Amino acid sequence: MHLRLLVNGLQLSVDSIDNMISCMLHMMRSNAIENMQNMGLSDNPVELEKILNFIAGLENDVDGDCDGDVAE
Repeated sequence: MHLRLLVNGLQLSVDSIDNMISCMLHMMRSNAIENMQNMGLSDNPVELEKILNFIAGLENDVDGDCDGDVAE
């Protein structure tokens, strides 16, 4: 019984952290788009696409296995 409560509590904690990171990445993406538009760089879709792909890569790193290695 106590072990089940502990596991449920840990799962809730992990889900909360996952949600927090997802929200943070979503805000980063929104801010990047807004800043690119404010700087007048929205006319260059290649640069905007590079930034969005970088942020999407961060989202994929969070969703995938995180083993602590730094990508080069």
